[in-house]
Amino acid sequence: MKNEYIAALVYYVYKKAKTDRGTAVVVRTAEICGVDRQCGWAMRVAMMTLVEAGVAVRHKPGVYMIDKNLVDMALNILRSFVGRRGRRALLLVEEKLGDRSLTRR
Repeated sequence: MKNEYIAALVYYVYKKAKTDRGTAVVVRTAEICGVDRQCGWAMRVAMMTLVEAGVAVRHKPGVYMIDKNLVDMALNILRSFVGRRGRRALLLVEEKLGDRSLTRR
C-alpha cells in the first residue's frame, strides 16, 4: 500500500470525526480517491483490515462506518500501516491539521 493513500485516509477519518455530527464516521472511498483505482484498492484493503479488527462496519461497497468511540483505535491501526518513509506523509498531514498527535505512539 502506498503511504500517501493511508495518510489521506488518516486525515479524512480524523477530520470527519471532528466535524461530523452523530455517533458514527462515514468513510466514502470515492471522496478520498475519486477515480484512482490504485487508491481505491488500497482504501479497500485498509478498511477491510479495520472491519476484521471490529472497528469498522462495511455498509456497502466503498462505504464504511466507524463508531466515534472507536476512531482512536482505527487511527492507531492505520498508523501501524505506515512505515518509516510514510512518517513524512503523516508529518505533512499533521502540519495541515495543526495537531501533533498523529505521529505520537
